Amino acid sequence: MDIGQDTLVFTPGSDGIDTVYGFTLGQDGDRLLFEPGSVSTGAVDVIVKGQNTEFRRSDGIEDNAGFGTGEVFFTLMGVRVFNAGFFAFNHDISSSVTLFYD
Repeated sequence: MDIGQDTLVFTPGSDGIDTVYGFTLGQDGDRLLFEPGSVSTGAVDVIVKGQNTEFRRSDGIEDNAGFGTGEVFFTLMGVRVFNAGFFAFNHDISSSVTLFYD
């Protein structure tokens, strides 16, 4: 991603396992957009691992044994604080998924 506000779009048929560098959090930061049909379960688990944040296929059940074990869609490198507090700023309102946080 570059200078200015960018939108990372996850589309149907995206192969996942993408690595994103330079994602900016906050009010004037970058945004995530999950297009309709891009996530079959309609839900994504958000897991902070070390200095990075992974977005993984979810079973749609929060805080169960399968949390965070699904296929990796993409990783935000150097973003270790993506949580519900950033949802309003960094999640495009037209997204068609529910995010679950660890």
